[in-house]
Amino acid sequence: TFGADRCINPLTEIIISVGGVGALSTIFLALINPGDEVVVIEPAFDCYAPQIEAAGGVYVGAPLVPPKNAKCRVDSSEFTVDWEELELKITRKTKMLLLNSPCNPGGKVFTKEEIKKIADICIRHNLICLSDEVYEWLVFPPHKHYKIASFPGMWERTITMGSAGKVFGVTGWKIGWTIGPERFINAMQLIQQNTIYAVSTPLQEALAQTIEEVLPDVQTTDRFFRKLSLELAEKRDRFVNALASVGLCPVIPQGGFFMLANISNVDGPKREKDDKR
Repeated sequence: TFGADRCINPLTEIIISVGGVGALSTIFLALINPGDEVVVIEPAFDCYAPQIEAAGGVYVGAPLVPPKNAKCRVDSSEFTVDWEELELKITRKTKMLLLNSPCNPGGKVFTKEEIKKIADICIRHNLICLSDEVYEWLVFPPHKHYKIASFPGMWERTITMGSAGKVFGVTGWKIGWTIGPERFINAMQLIQQNTIYAVSTPLQEALAQTIEEVLPDVQTTDRFFRKLSLELAEKRDRFVNALASVGLCPVIPQGGFFMLANISNVDGPKREKDDKR
């Protein structure tokens, strides 16, 4: 939730987009001016950088720190934020900080303490926070998802994204949503009015009926949302074992449906300058 006392106005604080990627594009075009810097915690979704640059912004990566002396199997929770380095990335030109939890592709689910620190940084530097939460229901037990917009002082500076494709497995429907303060949503409406113009009405209606059917069971353990994360956790474990059995070193995700693997011990072509082994 966005806080116990927060009532979202569907007419002024929500906008529907053509998928999550469409939401990203609209957000950057609406809120980023030429020269504005966007700090992104990495590893990150590969569409972030080109969309930020298309809006005239400057992408600034802030990599997570991998564990030292890591064993072959590493949990994504062992990748941590270098808080001093993150703050050094912020300049007078920084306008936005982008948080993706669970993270694509690393699978890290940021803890409550980590999100509190990120919130404090956003407030201290007067930054907009773009919280990409398209995988919020794909969190594996015992981990928990926290909405940064629910933290004190964050609602008025946070844009929260969601995606039907990730939640319900209907990526081809291309239905996404953004929730945030009216001034941000108004700016996005101006962009969408003159770009995509509208989102498929029949698919929006189908999604609305789906949400109404599953919503009463969100807090139970035997219905759609919880069942989905448990099923994916089981598949994750099988995939981890499969990768390890052929000599790869998987990074075990806490959420999402992507997995990284360390292949530095695998023979291959000559390493290039930007090889991300």
